[in-house]
Amino acid sequence: MARRYRRVEPALWNNRDFRALDDQGKLLWMNLLTTPSTTICPGLLCATELSIAEELGWIEGDENLAPGLVLVRKLLEHLSQLGWVYSDGHARVLWIPRGVRHNMPPNPKVVQGWRSAWEEVPKSPLRVAWAICAYGSLLHEFGEEDARVRMFEEMFHEHINEESAKALPEGLSEALSIALSKGLPITGTGTGTGTGTGSGTGTGVKNNDGISKTSPQKKGKKKKTERTPPEKPTEPPSSFTPRQMLVWEALRSAVFYVPGQGEVTAWEAVRDPVKLALTLGGAGYPSVDADGLIHRLAGWTFENKQRAKRKVGAFLLNCFSRDQEKGKASTPVQQGAPYKYGKEFKGKPRNKG
Repeated sequence: MARRYRRVEPALWNNRDFRALDDQGKLLWMNLLTTPSTTICPGLLCATELSIAEELGWIEGDENLAPGLVLVRKLLEHLSQLGWVYSDGHARVLWIPRGVRHNMPPNPKVVQGWRSAWEEVPKSPLRVAWAICAYGSLLHEFGEEDARVRMFEEMFHEHINEESAKALPEGLSEALSIALSKGLPITGTGTGTGTGTGSGTGTGVKNNDGISKTSPQKKGKKKKTERTPPEKPTEPPSSFTPRQMLVWEALRSAVFYVPGQGEVTAWEAVRDPVKLALTLGGAGYPSVDADGLIHRLAGWTFENKQRAKRKVGAFLLNCFSRDQEKGKASTPVQQGAPYKYGKEFKGKPRNKG
């Protein structure tokens, strides 16, 4: 059987809510993060109050069970109010909402293995909540085109939808509506019924320390208005040099594959194409074949979709800096070559990340 590992961030000890716990509360939380009762699905545990108390040594003989069980139940209720863990005592299942966010799968094979382990977990609303929350975490981290996200959709397609979210108990639906505000295309929180889940409506939200922190849903809170990005100029400034004009035209014509956006020109993908053209066409990159490199990189993104970058501007700047450091110009692209799918691309830029 493969060994299981769980990541615990050192910043946990700087978290205000964690520091407010007594020694027994801290020990219980560390046990939930690293217990052998965890499954290979990060954040999904098969445990009971009795098994937790036994692991922590809070049970003194078969005749003195009550004190340890009462202590575990009290601490679990407090952690549930913080939104850190939810429990289903009837099914003997616990769920840590931020489990997947802190233990991302390295490849699709790991995601595929989650399904078989998930099936062995007793049926509970927390199983469905885990699947929805895990899907949202993967989407937010990798984008919809990533192989791990596609594998998760294939393995759990019947559970990651709006109907499943609405069927969850009210407390879990409220938690998911906030925890998955980014990345998961599910609308509505639903008011379904259910029993056996832990109490508390707090939700785990990642704070500046990188650890879950209480963020209760406030009534009457004003929604933030989305800022409309400024319109991009369609014509270059008259002050552009011929080289900067060449870069501008390359940004307008080179089609990149961008995760989450699909096929877009570099001009559409970057926030400030004027500033980028000024930089790439300036005196800082005299030995770089700007037009040729931009089109070669555009073709590379189609041939390496899993490695394609979301931030096209930073990607171009890094590659220009790399070619400039080599002290020689990039191989010019043949005029009239089909840039869109990168047929002219002869090699892969070295990926240091």
